[in-house]
Amino acid sequence: MFNDCKAQVEDNQMLNDCKASGAAAFVLGAIYRPPSGAISPVLEDLREQLLWVLGTGKPLYVLGDTNFDLLNDVSSDIQRYRQTLNDLSLKQLVAGQTRPESEALLDHVIVRSSDCTTTASVKPCTWSDHDLIVAKASVGRERRHPVEVTIRSTRNLVPDALRLELLLTDWSEVYQSVAVGDKWAAWRAAWSPVLDRHMPLTKIRLVQIGLLFSVFTKL
Repeated sequence: MFNDCKAQVEDNQMLNDCKASGAAAFVLGAIYRPPSGAISPVLEDLREQLLWVLGTGKPLYVLGDTNFDLLNDVSSDIQRYRQTLNDLSLKQLVAGQTRPESEALLDHVIVRSSDCTTTASVKPCTWSDHDLIVAKASVGRERRHPVEVTIRSTRNLVPDALRLELLLTDWSEVYQSVAVGDKWAAWRAAWSPVLDRHMPLTKIRLVQIGLLFSVFTKL
């Protein structure tokens, strides 16, 4: 389930900066080029958006009907499209025809060349002239960074000694003060030094493991 998506839309291309629950952020793109669409503007727009994505360092998944038939290597337009992907260190995963009527490979799944886990397959579809493309991707889990917090240490606490010192502390200023603010200040002045001696402040690093367990390491 996506809990955060930010879209960048341009003409017939849309790139979504997404984050699934418990997973690392990634970019999911959708693209469509009309069969009669101009080639150069499309490739320039695609290149510009893909460069923006590559600059984020996030995993990339672009899917859609490009109307570039990759089974037709004779076409100069197809060669330009392949070269654009190659220049950006990207690859297209679909291997077989996706539109049976024209025996063309028009629907593509584009990922980084370094992506060795994402797969794409073609499934027959009865309600469209294009077959269904199924892509499976393994998105890494989000790396949780340690959080530094300050707490009072009970490592050397002797409860009876703490209670005794609090009992012997002079609380007269608290009782003599009239204003609430003055009482609070007097109470803190008597309470804090005692607590500092028996339960000193210390910093720890909180590291989350899974969803339920945490490990504390003293800095």
